[in-house]
Amino acid sequence: MFHWLRDHRRAEARKRPFPPEWEVFMHTNVAHYCVLDDAERAELRAMMQVFLDEKNWEGCGGLDLTDEIRVTIAAQACLLQLGLPHDYYRNVESILVYPSTVVPPRAPPRLLRACGRPGGGLSSPSGPGLHPRSGYPRVGRCSPWCAPPGAGS
Repeated sequence: MFHWLRDHRRAEARKRPFPPEWEVFMHTNVAHYCVLDDAERAELRAMMQVFLDEKNWEGCGGLDLTDEIRVTIAAQACLLQLGLPHDYYRNVESILVYPSTVVPPRAPPRLLRACGRPGGGLSSPSGPGLHPRSGYPRVGRCSPWCAPPGAGS
């Protein structure tokens, strides 16, 4: 009934500039970001703006949600829909974030460590080295981590 209002809000969110500190979070925490071309990166950033606006974000177990956590989760969720027809996870109203890593029950921890970022950090069942749809370890090499802008190679 009010699709025009929703569509207008989404169009406005997609036009907003992407904060520079969020770009650093993307390079640091989202392994696949470095393999996207410029057009895919722009579309991912626009999708994230809508996703971040439309969802209710809740830190559980005393977790204080930071922009870094929200941006990283939004990027992982939007990567799954990049290049596909979608409606921004229309049936998802809230994102509940817990203060510890969630490990899929059938994935041995040693496989998760083998594909994770050295030194720990943010991780999720759809994180680097894991299949984005199932959350289980990928076969083959893990994606390389990108250096933040200006870090050099």
